Amino acid sequence: MKKLIVCRHGEIDADRRLSLRGEAQIRDLSELLRPHVVGDVSEVLVMTSTALRAIGSARILIHALGIPGTRVHRDDLLWSGDGPKPRDDFAALVYVETLAPHAETLVVVTHLEYCLSLPSGYALRNGLKSVPPQLAVNRGQARVLDCETGECVTVGGSGS
Repeated sequence: MKKLIVCRHGEIDADRRLSLRGEAQIRDLSELLRPHVVGDVSEVLVMTSTALRAIGSARILIHALGIPGTRVHRDDLLWSGDGPKPRDDFAALVYVETLAPHAETLVVVTHLEYCLSLPSGYALRNGLKSVPPQLAVNRGQARVLDCETGECVTVGGSGS
């Protein structure tokens, strides 16, 4: 894997589903992520939380980037907070590491906590340079870890 992209879902409505603003945020994010995607889209793998807000965000990314639907994995493990499984940063990191050999670019669509922990955890466990801690990743933003250089950047506009 050359790039790990960890996206926070877009803005949500009262039903905790992706709102119209959230959809626009993810469409905008898709365009900003395009230059960070390494390899052919057939070499991109997407992992998403089973939360409707994350699935909705993943669908927009998949469509905008032209990623085949067969390259998408959904898992309750990627929930945090009020999800069906308790948050487990280590298990999520192991899941990422398990799928990493199968993609040039791995895109994870999830929630705030994993956007903060996955890039730095992956860098640490794989001997990359230290990724500076990040205190927040807004809805509709992503952290992009270059797995060859260890550089990590936040991509996307502001949200909440």
